[in-house]
Amino acid sequence: MDSNTIYQQKDRSWMVNVAFYFTAAALALAMFSYTVFYLKTQLQAQKIVAIDKKIAVYGTQEQKQHEAQVFDYKKKIDDFALVVDSHAMSSNVFTFLEANTLPGLAFSSFSMSGLQHEIRLSGEADDMAVLGKQFGVFEENKEHIRHISVLNSKVTALGKIAFTFNIDLEPAIFKYGAQFSAAAPADSLP
Repeated sequence: MDSNTIYQQKDRSWMVNVAFYFTAAALALAMFSYTVFYLKTQLQAQKIVAIDKKIAVYGTQEQKQHEAQVFDYKKKIDDFALVVDSHAMSSNVFTFLEANTLPGLAFSSFSMSGLQHEIRLSGEADDMAVLGKQFGVFEENKEHIRHISVLNSKVTALGKIAFTFNIDLEPAIFKYGAQFSAAAPADSLP
């Protein structure tokens, strides 16, 4: 062996030793840190348990009963709110029709299928212009009406127009608190 090879081996062994001791020190530091944090966590958990015991002491039995009663009322109110939100208000359809029916037109028959959100209206209009304007009012109301069709229309013996509308409504019309705007006056419609 020559001296150069021995020198290289000593140089490598010194670097390996430094790496080993550095790794060992880092491992020892990590274990020490873990132990310190574990002990601090346990100490905090004990303090929390002690505080919970102190909190449980405050308040009389009567106050605790009142608190339980308040939580029971809150649950009942939340349950009732769920029922109200899911309740269909079929009376909204009448409010909608009242707000959007033009003068010179009267409905004489009304049938509704709440499950299919559909109504059938029969009635009479003074003339074809009023009937056309009423159809236009319903047709333009996309917020509450999906589709409208005239099933039939005919001139009666008195010169009025008898008609039947079939209207598919949006489900939102049946929600509690639905808002309806009034139709434009008959003379302002095209």
